[in-house]
Amino acid sequence: MSHLTCPADAVYLPTEEYLSAYKNAENNLQQIFRVDEWGIGYEPCSTFHFTHMKHPMENYGTVNELLNYPFPRVEKNNPALKNEVKRLKEQDYYVMGNVVSFIFEKAWHLRGIESLLIDFYENEEFAAVLLDRILEIKTEMALELVKAGVDQINLGDDIGTQKSMIMRPEMWRKWIKPRLAGFISSIKAKGKVNIFYHSDGCIEPVINDLTEIGVDILNPVQPECMNPFVLKEQFGHVLSFWGVMGCQSTMRFGTAAQVESETKKYIDRVGENGGLVLGLMSVEPDIPWENIIAFFNTVENY
Repeated sequence: MSHLTCPADAVYLPTEEYLSAYKNAENNLQQIFRVDEWGIGYEPCSTFHFTHMKHPMENYGTVNELLNYPFPRVEKNNPALKNEVKRLKEQDYYVMGNVVSFIFEKAWHLRGIESLLIDFYENEEFAAVLLDRILEIKTEMALELVKAGVDQINLGDDIGTQKSMIMRPEMWRKWIKPRLAGFISSIKAKGKVNIFYHSDGCIEPVINDLTEIGVDILNPVQPECMNPFVLKEQFGHVLSFWGVMGCQSTMRFGTAAQVESETKKYIDRVGENGGLVLGLMSVEPDIPWENIIAFFNTVENY
């Protein structure tokens, strides 16, 4: 198979309560650019692709408020999804289904990151109910994609900063790992799919945990935060790496010749014996066009 593509996500069906809340949000918060199907608001910033979020659960104080929240529903047995996957497979595509913004990321988008991290210590029941409700919806969504015949499930849950994890590894193992493990187990029980896990930043302390619970592909493996060569030596027998190019370093500040040299180095060393999808994971406007051309030309010709 020579191509990669993603079908549309499984379709959410907003509840009547949500549609009413959405209309009120549009009327009352004209400055919000959009409100998504989870009720999260996004206001544009002056900087490319950044937004200010409006967290609908930011002021919640009780589990009862959480239980009454109009979460979205997942459409079951969507024939359009199944037909699209079938159409792509007939063209010899490798088909991926997105379940990005997974449980931690979606939880803090709803709650606010400071409030959620405090909940992990001071309001554990609330945190557990919120994560479990999101997990239920995300699992339903992934199972629909597997039923439709996708080859890969893409998960995204940013848990890293440039220098460390957002939370201590012990907290991640308490709150996120068991739920992620159950999700992966239930998905792989229903079909032969690869599990792709995305997190920006430094997540090295839990990479072994990710392999233990069934993650097959790690993305983006930022070289500014983790050493791809070391990770290849440690985990190359159980993990594939997707990304790896330094979009915050060489791609942005290097010359075309330096981009060519680095591209070859990653192909030779991280791609040894397979297990590498070399890519540019965040092409910002300040990356020189000649560096992008140099990258693609090197991959094509080397």
